[in-house]
Amino acid sequence: QRSIPGLPPDTASPFTYVPLGFRPVRLPGMSPTYPTGLPLLLAGGSLLTGWDTGPALVLEIQSLLGVALVYTLGRQSGLERGWALLGAAMLGFGPLYLFSSFQIMSDMPALVWTTMAILLAWSARSHEGILRPLGAGVVFAMSVLVRPSDFLAIVPLAIALGFSWRKWIAFGAGGVPGTVFLALFDKAAYGSALASGYQGVADLIRGAYAGPTLIHYAHWFP
Repeated sequence: QRSIPGLPPDTASPFTYVPLGFRPVRLPGMSPTYPTGLPLLLAGGSLLTGWDTGPALVLEIQSLLGVALVYTLGRQSGLERGWALLGAAMLGFGPLYLFSSFQIMSDMPALVWTTMAILLAWSARSHEGILRPLGAGVVFAMSVLVRPSDFLAIVPLAIALGFSWRKWIAFGAGGVPGTVFLALFDKAAYGSALASGYQGVADLIRGAYAGPTLIHYAHWFP
């Protein structure tokens, strides 16, 4: 943290000199609260086209890819072409999806990478070889790097992969590099491989919230 002379961080609130998107860690240090996946993707785009256009290009490619993936997911789930197109259109024209397609936020990329992982895993179920489950592992790791709570997608991924131990080994191997990177980063940034930049999330997840949340969705989704 950069402090004003005469008001060092250890004599003020820990958040006095912490900008938005960071948290105080081992004063006078600070670490980003934001997961690493999206910044890594934006940095990769900047290497190809520069910082003026790279980040925006990365967002727009993912946004279009998300619509295509949802259409493909609908088709693989047994929907007729028209219904799959309707589902993709509902996503693509959704205000929140459009908003997160033009703002640097992890919401849209999290959907895209998770959907891609599930599609690869489902495809691996009906195809021999290890390339598809290996790819599913790589993509799933990227999904978790974009948003740690995407780890919950392991449930539909497990259903999609089935009981083939060879596919599970390939899936795990694909996820190893991303998992190791995440653990090393979290250890360096937050002091523990199992920590993250988000604090106090336990207070946001309670059984008492289930009823009001379901009522909220039932009212607003139509």
